[in-house]
Amino acid sequence: MDEVHYAPSVEVENLLTHHGISISIAGMPDHYEFYLFYKRPKRRRYLLGLFSATDADYTTEVHGQTLQQVALALQELLRHEYDALDQKVR
Repeated sequence: MDEVHYAPSVEVENLLTHHGISISIAGMPDHYEFYLFYKRPKRRRYLLGLFSATDADYTTEVHGQTLQQVALALQELLRHEYDALDQKVR
């Protein structure tokens, strides 16, 4: 018999700064793995750096996170520590 898998997710966003994280969980109860997605506005350069534009929903992700790492990322979002979050989720 095939097993049914479900990966619940939660998203938290600061509506004033437009920074947010999405957390998904996958795996079996004895070994969970967390996926962390970090969304924020970011200025992107293109055409050899001659032009730039702001991407309002620039998103990066990191997989294989522990519950402690995800909890720390959520605390950093709530404390507006965006530089620390940017370093973790590349």
